[in-house]
Amino acid sequence: MHGYATRETREFLPRPYVIAQHLVRKLDQLRVNDPAFFWMKPHAKVTVVSSKHKITQVTILLDHASDIPANEVLRLCLERVIEPIMGDISGLEVRVNPYGAFRGGEFVTGSGSTGRKTAQDTYGGLIPHGVSAICGKSPCLPDRSGVYMARFVAKDLVRSGVADNVLVNVGYTGGREEPTFLQAQSGDGKNLSGLLGVYDFRPSAIIERLDLRRPIYQRTASYGHFGDEQFPWERRETLQMTGVEGTTAMVDSVAGPVTSHPHSTSSPARKAAGVRWGTPASCHPL
Repeated sequence: MHGYATRETREFLPRPYVIAQHLVRKLDQLRVNDPAFFWMKPHAKVTVVSSKHKITQVTILLDHASDIPANEVLRLCLERVIEPIMGDISGLEVRVNPYGAFRGGEFVTGSGSTGRKTAQDTYGGLIPHGVSAICGKSPCLPDRSGVYMARFVAKDLVRSGVADNVLVNVGYTGGREEPTFLQAQSGDGKNLSGLLGVYDFRPSAIIERLDLRRPIYQRTASYGHFGDEQFPWERRETLQMTGVEGTTAMVDSVAGPVTSHPHSTSSPARKAAGVRWGTPASCHPL
């Protein structure tokens, strides 16, 4: 499982992915609220291409009624979606349904046990991601809780000023709750793994800390799992972390573990590191 955060945007996500999120949200808002978009169906795909920190291409695939002309679809998308978000689009290659009307984007062709692509749910394929889908998985499985915790920790470290971007990698194996692999690295190659000791990556502790047993997952069905501060793995509650390789960091906490585990908040190692926690959040059944 992988978690990533960057100072590139206020969402702590890669800029092309954030732009794609904004474009999809705008399309959905217009479909629901604007009569001019009566022809649009509830399925769209957006691809944003970046080269050398510059957005070079935007592609939009829309499922829509058959009686709307293609040039009208392009005009409305440019005027009401792309230009308001992108601003000056000179030099930007824009494609809207480049192969003709986008058809069959509903359950007939999109159903399956995996659900939406993991790349779309996480970082848009710009950052490594696991092979297991997140949507539909129980938070009791590290496939889901581990991904959320890795993102939570990466975002904490970037917010703290440790690095401008951080990638956290965590691996698990059957029959063992502790991760078998745990690593953090900055974009310039600095090893930040020594800062991970104050975090508890056991799935049971992650569920407790992020309060993952609540029915909060309907919102993850669209626009991805990251960037929305309503999700507990995206929120910030500040506590002071000191004494780790001479680093002082402001770490976000939603809830603290309640057991005296070697990686729990009540362990002597964490107390020595100066970590302070709030009251653990209550845990509700799914």
